[in-house]
Amino acid sequence: MSTPTQQAPVIRSFSFGGGVQSTAALVLAAQGRIDYRTFLFANVGGTVRLLAAPADSAELLLPPHRIAALPKRALDAWCPACRDAARLLARKAQRSIVAARPDALFDL
Repeated sequence: MSTPTQQAPVIRSFSFGGGVQSTAALVLAAQGRIDYRTFLFANVGGTVRLLAAPADSAELLLPPHRIAALPKRALDAWCPACRDAARLLARKAQRSIVAARPDALFDL
């Protein structure tokens, strides 16, 4: 009698090198234009620099003193390029919301 074999879950991952192309792929993934949610980075001997920054990309737009006051559960480790790309996307999203508001003194 044979037993059914279990298949291991498939994890779609992107090998992030930290360069221009990898950062562009990260931005495309954040926009939902490519189907990758896991970006892997391997340190091959050099120093890795990670920043503690808000996990919610919208909070990346807060002033530094407000970010410093966030609880540690609201923070994630970001590589500088990833944090900068997420902040850029959040800034663009914020601008599109502001631009969508009517240019009037009163909301009628």
